[in-house]
Amino acid sequence: QVTQGVGTVAITACLVLGTAFDVLYDITFQFGISDEFADIIDNFNNVALAILNLQRQELLASVSSEGSLTNLKSNIINLLAMLTRVSNEEFEKYVPDYIQTIWLTLTSPSSTYATSDELTISSLDFIISVINSSQRSFFDNPDTFRNFCESIILPNLSIFSSDLELMEDEPDSYISREVEGSNSHTRRRAACDVIRALMKVFPQHSGIFVTYIQTLANEADWKKKATLVTLVTAVSLQGNTAGTHRGANTLTDLVPFHDFFNGIIVPILTPSNPMPAANSPESVLAADSIRFVTTFRLFLLNHWQPIFERLSVWLTSPDHITSSFAAHALERWISIRGDNSSSQALAMSSSLSGRQSEYKFTSEMVSPVVGGILGNICARISKEKKPNTYMMLCLMRFCLCVPHAMVDFVEPIIQHVAVALAEACKNPTNPIYNHAMFEVISSTIAIAPQHAGSIESTIWQNLFEILSKDVVEFVPYSLQLMGQLLDARNPQDPLPEHYQSLIAPLLSPVMFEQPGTIPAAVRMLTAVIRKDAFYLERNNLIENVLQIFSKLLFLKKHDHDALNIMIALVMALPFDHLGAYIKQVYMHLFNRLSSGNTPKYTRCIILFFSVLIIHHGVERVVTAVNDIQPGMFWMYLTNIWLKNMQKVTGTTERTCCVVALATLLCESQTLQAEVRVWSDAVCACLRMVHFAAEKDDHSSFTPKFLQFGDLKDSVGDGGFVNAFCPLTCAVPAPVNPCPQVSDANAYLKQRLSNLVQNNPNFDAILRQGLPSELYAFIH
Repeated sequence: QVTQGVGTVAITACLVLGTAFDVLYDITFQFGISDEFADIIDNFNNVALAILNLQRQELLASVSSEGSLTNLKSNIINLLAMLTRVSNEEFEKYVPDYIQTIWLTLTSPSSTYATSDELTISSLDFIISVINSSQRSFFDNPDTFRNFCESIILPNLSIFSSDLELMEDEPDSYISREVEGSNSHTRRRAACDVIRALMKVFPQHSGIFVTYIQTLANEADWKKKATLVTLVTAVSLQGNTAGTHRGANTLTDLVPFHDFFNGIIVPILTPSNPMPAANSPESVLAADSIRFVTTFRLFLLNHWQPIFERLSVWLTSPDHITSSFAAHALERWISIRGDNSSSQALAMSSSLSGRQSEYKFTSEMVSPVVGGILGNICARISKEKKPNTYMMLCLMRFCLCVPHAMVDFVEPIIQHVAVALAEACKNPTNPIYNHAMFEVISSTIAIAPQHAGSIESTIWQNLFEILSKDVVEFVPYSLQLMGQLLDARNPQDPLPEHYQSLIAPLLSPVMFEQPGTIPAAVRMLTAVIRKDAFYLERNNLIENVLQIFSKLLFLKKHDHDALNIMIALVMALPFDHLGAYIKQVYMHLFNRLSSGNTPKYTRCIILFFSVLIIHHGVERVVTAVNDIQPGMFWMYLTNIWLKNMQKVTGTTERTCCVVALATLLCESQTLQAEVRVWSDAVCACLRMVHFAAEKDDHSSFTPKFLQFGDLKDSVGDGGFVNAFCPLTCAVPAPVNPCPQVSDANAYLKQRLSNLVQNNPNFDAILRQGLPSELYAFIH
């Protein structure tokens, strides 16, 4: 039916056979060549060769790729490549025949069709498998090597007419395909992979590529120059596969790299005035050259400033592809890692100050060029109706990597990004672009908190509409930004009126139903509590807060959010203001402890009671708990607190536990009367101070937040999924419940020393109750 069938009969036969070869590929990849397959391998090869040699133009040109002869051949060649890597003796004798057949396939006129892209890429992958197999000697002949390079490799390094059509008709698809790091494979990338394989296995023949480079360097034709740039990229990589995302980290010595950069790349990247038109040869060449300086950025660091200046101009190009490549290049350059801690001691927010020392480029270094870059990016972002992911990612990276250089530009940045935000709210279709946009806004608040008021006034209407219109994709981002803006205000100022209007919807149970919204709503609510908890009390809203607390407490993935809310209340309000509610809170806590305890909840409740004791005092806490049931606090102390406190992690958290327990040890006469329990508590404190945290389950019931790398550039067929993706600079700084204690060990020793001085009997208890190595720590 494939060889003689007509119309749909032949297409259906191609589809069925293609599926069969796909299935055979999966089985062989998973289990190797089975005995059954080995028994019929001669028949298999006869069928495969017959199909590969078949030429039926009406099937080759079929637009229905899954039912085309081209797709069937591609599936067969994928299987052949994998069988070649397996190195089965029975199969190897057919490899020379396959090489000849596939060689003819790659040089046939139909191989230049756009519909043959996948077939060509599969064929080149097969060639790589042969080069790395025992059959590699086929290419070891100098004439064969030269003929192969000239008839197959060089043509596939060129720009095809189909490439130019894609640039013009679907520029975003071209960008996605060509910006390496994407999942798309291309002819040029496959040909580069073959070159690297040939150079690795046959270094004695690698000089031929230098000859081709020298010849192409003298060509004036722009397509030949584009081929030259791609060829030099492949030859320079010394057997590595590297794209614009990762960048190259080694070079061969075959190409005079810096001479090529100065003689070929720099002139191409030097823009004319006016800028070249969209899809013009100059723009296409510029895009390839931009990709070159992005891939080899680690070897061009001495030229960074003129490169940045040229890329800044290309950001204004009327060609969408070239301007996007320029933005991607700058984003990759500014993200280069390095040790700059000595020159980056800047007074930024904690979320940014730790990041600055990670990067090669300091704020001081880029200050001379950053103004032009930002101006061109911002103009592009606010002008374009369609989201440009690369532009927004570039702006985000500059804000996160060189924040000090951005201080003077915060207000113009936020003005332009506000325009993009208003446009994105109408139809949020690009999760990567959206996240980068909100990261930019968040980072400007962290960079210049003194401008938080003007930032807030610029974007507030957009944030408010996101909540009021329930733009579900943006609600978590909006709440994070509102919490961050509230934190940036003067701590002495009351809760502003426009925030007061948000309290009712914020405390609505509906706000805490979507898993992706809960962490953001908690972040906003805790910011409100820290800002003006008395406003909630005056307006009888504490009960509403406790309802949210109760709801979250019994959700195992969000019980820590519930306790974060309560810790914020405990630290913001005096005990007398919480007295009417505290018994209810304790009952909820212990009900949850008895009905569905988890390792995470155990650690959280230990930390919560530590904060309670530090802020409300020992007697108030112990008395209130024992009022629920006589002796309940001591049962909790012995069965939960002392047995599990070593599993608490974090320096601040562990200090808090030690301070609370030391206070309990030295102020509770009831505990002091129970000598054994008291000694166990001292022992627990000493172990927490002097030993590492014990291992515990830190993964169960922990909500999985999306990370930036998890995001896609479009919403899939299943639609938007509500998920929380934290903004780097909107994560609140940890609040220290005991800022007066800088050294937990010194605090514990001082409290015990004072206790022993007042009552020497405690020293005898310590000698008898503590292991000698722990007792030594006290003295």
